[in-house]
Amino acid sequence: KKNLKLVPFCIRPQAFEIPLDKQINREKMGLPKDKFTIVLAEGGYGIGKMQAICEEIIAQDLPVTLIPVCGKNEELYEHFKTLKVGENTTFLPQGFCTTILEYIASADLFLGKSGNIIAEPTFFGVPSIVTKHTTTIERTIAKYYVETVGCALNIFEVPDIIAKIKQFMQGGEEYERLKQNALAQHHNYGA
Repeated sequence: KKNLKLVPFCIRPQAFEIPLDKQINREKMGLPKDKFTIVLAEGGYGIGKMQAICEEIIAQDLPVTLIPVCGKNEELYEHFKTLKVGENTTFLPQGFCTTILEYIASADLFLGKSGNIIAEPTFFGVPSIVTKHTTTIERTIAKYYVETVGCALNIFEVPDIIAKIKQFMQGGEEYERLKQNALAQHHNYGA
């Protein structure tokens, strides 16, 4: 026991310079202030369910701001730029993005593959839906945020993800609990 110490996940120092106020962040990033905002990320290569999720949200023309961060997946980013979007959905695909922390701090919900990135929405009080696990480490990380922190859900099927998004757009007890559990971890980060 003398040789082991439990430490929190680290957060990049830049995150401490970003306000917790979503409205301030949305204004800075030029985002609609009054729309439920969703950020999606699936590692540096944007491989996973992001495309299917975005296409379904666009097909249903949900009244959300949708920000998929494609990372180095130029093919997906170019595909997203060709999609026809209805009047209710604000669709802002990003390629490799140096302002991802600002987008996450502006969000109401984060969706993506499990990994260390889940620490960032948690830091900003943003609930997460984990859409995929690839490795044992990613399963363990997701389990931590789902069971210990209580700010995330594992949902792997696109129709179930869309149904949960619609539910969370209305707020409600579950959404508020996930949000408050995330905010409670705000102080618990740093090297």
